[in-house]
Amino acid sequence: MSDSDTPKYSPTEDVPSVEQQKINALNKLADYLARRDHSTLELTSKLRQKGYSQEIINWAVSEAEERRWLSDPYELSERVSATLHRKDRGILYINRYLQEKGLPPVEKDFDLERQKALRVIERKLNKVGNLSYAEKQKAYKYLSYRGFDDETTKKVIYEKS
Repeated sequence: MSDSDTPKYSPTEDVPSVEQQKINALNKLADYLARRDHSTLELTSKLRQKGYSQEIINWAVSEAEERRWLSDPYELSERVSATLHRKDRGILYINRYLQEKGLPPVEKDFDLERQKALRVIERKLNKVGNLSYAEKQKAYKYLSYRGFDDETTKKVIYEKS
């Protein structure tokens, strides 16, 4: 066997060391946080998709917490919910979205929910006055689809008729 037949490096040299993997995971985590705030659940999921082991992910997340890179979950939850409120989403949609992101739910603001539901109906039906039975059904389905609870939906629909 000549020198040209032997590999120039062993296959294990291609795999980064545990320390290098930790640094890479922390850099990737910092990259995600530089773009926008993420919950711990989101970061864990994204790092797992990149192929990092659970041990390295846990280390990177705890390191980010020690360095105070992560936002408070309640504060982050409020910011995300404010964005969804501006998009006229209902409280059920908002809390389901927050749950998927691993964030705590927000309290329901009855007046805000009512105002959003009225805006959504007026925009959808292009009508401000009384609603026919068919329009009420359409409005009910649409508000439910947008994440409004039954109580708000019924109040707004009967307020419009």
